[in-house]
Amino acid sequence: MECLAQDRSAWHSRTSKAQEVFETNRRDQLANAREAHKAAKSSLSATAAFQCPYCPRVCASRIGLSSHTRAHERRLSAR
Repeated sequence: MECLAQDRSAWHSRTSKAQEVFETNRRDQLANAREAHKAAKSSLSATAAFQCPYCPRVCASRIGLSSHTRAHERRLSAR
């Protein structure tokens, strides 16, 4: 390593190349993680989700279904 440090041009070239490889790998890992996260989001099935008893709407969470159901109940009680 000392040998390389003595030859500034070779040292600079090697460190620049190492940084470039590191950044490329980092970006690839981030892109893969992003794709995996998106795939996990879109794989939510209708059986795992919460379906409204009044309409065909599927909610992703129980609290979302609760809020949506209250809207139906308000409309039904207003009649």
